[in-house]
Amino acid sequence: MEKTNLKIQWAIPLFLVAMGVGTSSVFAAGTYDGGDGSQGNPFQINTPAQMDEIGQHPEDWDKCFILTADIDLSGYTGTAFHIIGTDYDNPFTGVFDGNDHTISNFTYGSTGVSFIGLFGYVGSGEIKNLGLQNVNVDGGTGWNVGGLVGLNEYGTVSNCYATGNVSGDKRVGGLLGLNYYDSTVSNCYAAGTVSGVSWVGGLVGINHFGTVSICYAAGNVFGSGSVGGLVGYRYYGTVSNCYASSTVTGGSEVGGLVGWNNSTVSNCYATGSVSGSSIVGGLVGYDYFGTVTASFWDIDTSGQATSAGGT
Repeated sequence: MEKTNLKIQWAIPLFLVAMGVGTSSVFAAGTYDGGDGSQGNPFQINTPAQMDEIGQHPEDWDKCFILTADIDLSGYTGTAFHIIGTDYDNPFTGVFDGNDHTISNFTYGSTGVSFIGLFGYVGSGEIKNLGLQNVNVDGGTGWNVGGLVGLNEYGTVSNCYATGNVSGDKRVGGLLGLNYYDSTVSNCYAAGTVSGVSWVGGLVGINHFGTVSICYAAGNVFGSGSVGGLVGYRYYGTVSNCYASSTVTGGSEVGGLVGWNNSTVSNCYATGSVSGSSIVGGLVGYDYFGTVTASFWDIDTSGQATSAGGT
């Protein structure tokens, strides 16, 4: 009997090898709590370790995930957490459903690395129904820095929020650094302190050919150029049905809602204090052939009697 059992135990892995099942795929699936990564049966995530494992398995970045519990990432400091989706060649293209749960205390500190966020680079992927609480992201001299997403290209971010502190060099946002090419951010908000050098926004650093709708930002936003309470820099695309109550402090091209605008702003308003050294507006700092309709700013609370657009 003992000899028979030994043969059975060894026969299992030999059978998997014979069928062409690699050990890496077996182990990757085993790191999650259940599911197979399909749309109907997404990988289930309910521990900090499982969340970190996603970033260690790029082969799973086109799969579907669902959060089944609140997660605290305070055990991961510095650069310990493995960012999900790292660059243009290795984007996250799957679906992550937060399932109305929260991830708290996401911390990442780096110097000179771009695409920083819980998700660094999202390409044609979807992130939804997720709350980030007390993020602390320091991108140093890195570009494309956000609490949730560094860069979103052809992707969708919906029903999400982030609270805490986010800093970087350029393209820095409380939720998302760069919303790029046909990407959508909707029903989202960010609250906290956001700081950078250029293209800094309370919610999104740059909205480039993307859509931002039904969103808001609150807190404090600091930067040198193209600084906005909601969006720092907008090049085409649209911002609609949004508002900002952020306190905005910058150098040039500073606005309560948008710092630099070359697009469409509609049905929006701003109420936060706005200050800068030049080209400052209560709603929009600088408008370059953009269109602003049915949008407003509060003269008293902003401290600004003029704006490049709005009423």
